[in-house]
Amino acid sequence: MPDRLREECVEIPTMLLHELIAAQQEDPAIARVLRFMKIGRRPTYQEKQQESGIARQPLHEWNKLFIAEGGILFHRAGSRDRTVAEEIL
Repeated sequence: MPDRLREECVEIPTMLLHELIAAQQEDPAIARVLRFMKIGRRPTYQEKQQESGIARQPLHEWNKLFIAEGGILFHRAGSRDRTVAEEIL
């Protein structure tokens, strides 16, 4: 591989499915969002105000959130689906 290309390569972190599910469930902010998604009810204004700022951010994008098969929380932005992780919040 030419040196120029080698310098531009970026290593992308990967997680196994069960690791990602566990990480989302263990993260306090993501777990709160998952709870509302699983019961299928958008939080009320009062409920949102009780959440941390980190948990409120994805709740403002409620219509773009979905739980995929396997229980992983995703955020849809245009034609891209991204897993919800602490770095995204």
